[in-house]
Amino acid sequence: MNSTGLTDFEIWTSFKKGEEWAISYIYAEHAEKLYRYGLKFTSEIPVIEDALQDLFAELIKNRKNIGDTDNILFYLLKSFKRKLLRKMQTEKRFVSDEELQEYHFDVTWSIEHELILEEVSEQKSKMLL
Repeated sequence: MNSTGLTDFEIWTSFKKGEEWAISYIYAEHAEKLYRYGLKFTSEIPVIEDALQDLFAELIKNRKNIGDTDNILFYLLKSFKRKLLRKMQTEKRFVSDEELQEYHFDVTWSIEHELILEEVSEQKSKMLL
């Protein structure tokens, strides 16, 4: 759960139904994380900003046809990475596969996020019992 009191699945479902608050919440909650993640691939700020804008524009345009998720951040990270790498390649700013292998990408979570993940895991374990 998060500050809305809803699960990621419920927020995502609301977004897919076209509820404006949901996309606003998703953007406010995750845009900065995606931006910082983009900096791990390129220092070209305009490319990161364009990819971020394209991602959210595409999500809004295709919201009725996108799949379900119970983890919005991971869905966005995967989609954003794909979109950013394509944009970098298109703009001839692509890093070669050899260079990309040299990078180690670590996502650092806040202590609050870790506690939430632990709590969710405990709740899932209790449900299974």
